[in-house]
Amino acid sequence: MAEKALQIKGTVLEKFVAPPEAEGTYVVVIPENIRTVGEDAFRDRNDLKEALFKSGVKKIGSFAFSGCQKMDMLILPETLGSIGKYAFNFCEAVDRILVPNTVKTMGEGVFCACRGLSLVSLPNGLEKLPASAFHKCASLAQITLPAGLRAIGKGAFMFCGKLKTVHVPAGVESIGTEAFAYCGALKDVYLSETVTAIGKNAFYDCRDLTIHAPKGSYAEAYAVKNKIPVVCG
Repeated sequence: MAEKALQIKGTVLEKFVAPPEAEGTYVVVIPENIRTVGEDAFRDRNDLKEALFKSGVKKIGSFAFSGCQKMDMLILPETLGSIGKYAFNFCEAVDRILVPNTVKTMGEGVFCACRGLSLVSLPNGLEKLPASAFHKCASLAQITLPAGLRAIGKGAFMFCGKLKTVHVPAGVESIGTEAFAYCGALKDVYLSETVTAIGKNAFYDCRDLTIHAPKGSYAEAYAVKNKIPVVCG
């Protein structure tokens, strides 16, 4: 059983130590007593197919599942509060991720280079989308940003080549440097009057982009200054 190969200390799952198997072999159930999945716990395990969480896990550490390229099933528990940096980067086979509303913080590059990812649900209480959160998520065609969001980090959607339309909710105040750079299919971005800062090259090489913004807003002025077509409403 794969569960017998879990190195556990107290309530922390420190490492998956099963011997390497054929790609996409192991299905691992995270035990109920685990509260933290430690840093690097499953890093680069191409033989991991699924990780099934029991209720109780509150924290997933940095790089915990990084490079698990054959993992195609990921269901996060409703008890989860934080996800560390690059926790799921290069999980290329995962096509959908539902982040529960209990999650308040996510680290840099959390879903970076999840190339098969096409559907994401983000928690309502998330205030900042971290830098490089969805960098190089090549299959991501749409995203619904939560109403409580206040900031979009640097390079958050950089190289998301299928992203077409983004509605940035009222309340977002800042959009980071290169946040949407090289999103070649991006045609429409809707911004509100609450946006007061947009970083350098935030929409670089988005050649067919139109910004929709309130008349007299910072977003309108930004679009005009950067020679991006703008529709005011």
